[in-house]
Amino acid sequence: MRILKVRFKNLNSLAGEWEVDLTDDAYTADGIFAITGPTGSGKTTILDAICIALYGCTPRLKTVSKSTNEIMHRQAAECCAEVEIATGSGVYRCTWAQERAHRKPDGALQTPHHEIADVFADKILTTRKREVPKRVEELTGMDYEQFTRSVMLAQGDFAAFLNASPDERSPLLEQITGTEIYSKISINVHERRRDEQAKLNELRAKGEGIELLSENITATLHEEEAALIEKGKELQDNISHCRKGINWHQDGIRIARSLATADCEEADWTEQRGAAEEQLRRLERGETAAALEGEYQQVVALRESREKNRTYLRQLEVMVPDKKDTALRMEEAVSLQKEMLTEVQERLERATPVIREVRRLDLELQSRADRLREVYSTQERAYRDWEGICTELKRWSDAGDGTPEETKAVSWFLGENGIVGEPSSLFAGTRTLAKNLRAAVPGDTARPLPPDVEVSCTTTDTELDVLQQALTTISWYRDTSIIRAEINAFQEQKTQLMLLRDRLSEGADDARRRQDLTIRLKNIRYDYTRYQQTLEACVHERERQVRLTEQMAENVRLAARVHDLEAERSHLRAGEPCPLCGSSIHPYADETVALPRAAEEDLKQEQSILSAIKEKEAMLRQATYQCKSKEKAIQEALDDIQVRTTHRGEIWADGCRACGLHPDTPESEAVVQTALEKTNDAIKSHYTTETALRILKEEIRATKTLIAHCHQAVIRFRDAENCAARTEKLEAEITEIRDKRQDLLPNMSPDEAEAQFIWMIRTEEKNLEAVQTDYQQRVEEIAGLGGEIRTLQDSIRRQKEELEEVERRFDTAVYNAGLFGEEDFAAALLTQEERACLQSERDRLERWETGIAVQRATAQKEAEMHRNRGVTQKDEATLTIELDALITAEQHTNTRRGEIRQQLKRDEEEKLRYAEQQTKIITQEAETNRWNELHTLIGSADGKKFRNFAQGLTFAVMIASANRQLQTMSGRYLLKQNPDRPLDLEVIDNEQGGAIRSTKNLSGGESFLVSLAMALGLASMASGKIRVDSLFLDEGFGTLDEDALEMALATLSSLSDQGKIIGVISHVPALKERISTVIEVTKKSGGRSTVKGPGVIQHRI
Repeated sequence: MRILKVRFKNLNSLAGEWEVDLTDDAYTADGIFAITGPTGSGKTTILDAICIALYGCTPRLKTVSKSTNEIMHRQAAECCAEVEIATGSGVYRCTWAQERAHRKPDGALQTPHHEIADVFADKILTTRKREVPKRVEELTGMDYEQFTRSVMLAQGDFAAFLNASPDERSPLLEQITGTEIYSKISINVHERRRDEQAKLNELRAKGEGIELLSENITATLHEEEAALIEKGKELQDNISHCRKGINWHQDGIRIARSLATADCEEADWTEQRGAAEEQLRRLERGETAAALEGEYQQVVALRESREKNRTYLRQLEVMVPDKKDTALRMEEAVSLQKEMLTEVQERLERATPVIREVRRLDLELQSRADRLREVYSTQERAYRDWEGICTELKRWSDAGDGTPEETKAVSWFLGENGIVGEPSSLFAGTRTLAKNLRAAVPGDTARPLPPDVEVSCTTTDTELDVLQQALTTISWYRDTSIIRAEINAFQEQKTQLMLLRDRLSEGADDARRRQDLTIRLKNIRYDYTRYQQTLEACVHERERQVRLTEQMAENVRLAARVHDLEAERSHLRAGEPCPLCGSSIHPYADETVALPRAAEEDLKQEQSILSAIKEKEAMLRQATYQCKSKEKAIQEALDDIQVRTTHRGEIWADGCRACGLHPDTPESEAVVQTALEKTNDAIKSHYTTETALRILKEEIRATKTLIAHCHQAVIRFRDAENCAARTEKLEAEITEIRDKRQDLLPNMSPDEAEAQFIWMIRTEEKNLEAVQTDYQQRVEEIAGLGGEIRTLQDSIRRQKEELEEVERRFDTAVYNAGLFGEEDFAAALLTQEERACLQSERDRLERWETGIAVQRATAQKEAEMHRNRGVTQKDEATLTIELDALITAEQHTNTRRGEIRQQLKRDEEEKLRYAEQQTKIITQEAETNRWNELHTLIGSADGKKFRNFAQGLTFAVMIASANRQLQTMSGRYLLKQNPDRPLDLEVIDNEQGGAIRSTKNLSGGESFLVSLAMALGLASMASGKIRVDSLFLDEGFGTLDEDALEMALATLSSLSDQGKIIGVISHVPALKERISTVIEVTKKSGGRSTVKGPGVIQHRI
């Protein structure tokens, strides 16, 4: 997993929006960078942005929600963090953001937004806050705790861990390594055992509280229930008979009422039918007229259409004279517009020769002006070059002579290379001539150079050629790369000699350390053999104790079984066989056998002994495991020393060959020191030669440049004088041509004059075209009106004939329907609403009549059937009294039956509940026994039993991983676990003869190295099989001296060689000098900070 980009906005003191691109070449090239700045400037905030974007929280701020946000800048209304990460499955972008209400700094916090997206697919994977950290864990293989241990390492945790006591170290180890799960398991087992035992006790108490009915009571209740059922059936029959009689009496009353109602309804109908007679006749005439309404509408439509056409015809006949007058006026306007167009065209023909001549003069003026600008530009360049050359000459003249040391170095070089006499004195003479030449440079650029400057330049140039001819005999002068190559070769040889010297020192250290490790390995193997023998004896003792305990437990179980048969012994009779063993002799029939209490106490004592033996065996197994781990670690260290020794021998041989020594030269520091002193002398001599060469070449080049500048100054000054004469001539020619052109066409260009005439012609042409178009439209309108009038006249004539025919047919239909003409038809015609209302009234009367007839017939039929069905001779009041008495008796019977049923049902439920309770008790007893056994192994109220064992193993693995990292930084220290106190840490100092030191007396730099090694070791443990290509280290460098700091940075650089990018956060200024790539966080006023560095972008809001 690699972090590619980080973008954040308004987090803590980093106000505004910032972006850090970690794919920038500066980060990928070096592999290590530093985030520096004063304390409190906001360095760690960059790491907080990464954490909160991925997991929604930070190491310093566990909760960011709608109710609290301590990371948002105080004066901001929103904040956000975004990070791009690359994994094996692709590139993903995680974004976290939160804002305040109304986007105001004092607004209420809103619900944070958290999402993760696939960058390449441009697809959002999820926006749910709870799912984003889970998806990050799936994609990266790390949850929040693993991420903070393997990607972001906080040195403060390990410094606290080193300085803590064993009791304080346990919770710190849980926090650093995540082993708090073992404490929780131990405590949970203890609490689960307690809960399971409480459940068992509760189940037993509930079972004892269940009450069941006896068999006699149950039988009595069943007999009583059967008698009540028979009595209830008899009461139901009597109640049914009474209700039938009452219903018969009520039916007779209802039938009489129905016949009376029918008579009243018939009288009302007759009255309303007479009142509606006149309206019903009107409805009949309206229905007759409605049948002819379609033909009448046709007549009305023809009349309206004919009248509309006649009105439109009169309007058209009035419009024709006006149209003809307008057409005559438009024809006169066309003739006038043609005359105006002809006049404008003639004016253009007269002006064309003048325009052509003016255009020619304008071109000639433009040509002269272009040439004048070129001369001006040339003159300006000449003067500008002249001024620049004079300024450069002044700068050269202000430069002083070389220092006495430089002059001495050049003289030594010339003497060493055999250049004496005249060529040697030329160097001093050339300097004198150059000085005289610089004195001739004018102080004012408006004044030209003196005439003897060119002579001085020629003389100095000749003398320089003589000196260069003498220097060309020296090979180093012809090619300076030769001396640079020799210097590089001597420097490389010096580096090799220094490495050889360092390897000699490392060899002595490895020899001492090999001796110490060999002694420790022998002691550990002795301890392992002793622990193994003791463990074998302990295993035999445990097996014997297990057999003894099992035998005693069997004896106690059999004794308890005999005691449980006490109830059966009371039924035994002399001479009768026992149902269990068949014996007719019963010696214990009259005695009570007591449980063997002493046997139970002995069993408990033996079980305690067995537990102690198991604990001892576990401790011995842990001790043997630790011995094996230590043996493996020491053997690996010895193998590393052997590999380094072999590698060091190869390096010594290669170094001897590179330095010109014989490969078989014995490893001696004196030999290396002698060769190193010779190499330093050679380097010093070559540096002096290189300085002399540089001074000579610079002096010659400077003098040559001075001569060239002088020549150029003279040339530029003469060019400027020539340009002045040409300028005066061109200005006179331009004035003459401009006067002639002004006389022909003043204050106007030929293009403007020609365009004005063309515009006037086009305007007149457009006006003519518009007038002609209007005239043609008027002519076409007059012709169209005549055609339309003729069409209307024909249509009116046809409509008259059709209307006469339709009116004749309508009159015939009206008389046939019984109406007297069109007026009688109109009077009989009803509106749709009136006709619907009258039809509804007629239908109501008809339905009412039919309903009365049906009601009367039904009532008469029911009366006949009621008389034929005589049910009882008793009256209704008597039957009602008898029914109430029977219902009361039935209620009492049903109440008693319900009470009996409830008792029996409750007894059945209690029996089922008792059986279920017994099953639960048996199941719970098995579960409780299982947790009791697990509690014996790992359970405890404070969690120490399992935690101490697991943390000892985890601590050993972490120490081994830390030692591998520590060996790459310094071979001096080795971490070990105290065999008597598994959580106590000790340090082996190989430079002090393998002395074992406490972590309490380590210096600040030593504590940092050990902390860094443990942090890197834990990172490799936490990441597991996951490849982590980004690593951040927060603070801890302030306690290191120069050597320790160099060593720590070298270790981190070695990680960058593995393709990792290492970020170091510190306020130590020395890191800027040792790490080339730096992100600098600078404090500003108002509690704000700024960020600058490679790939850092500040977005403008």
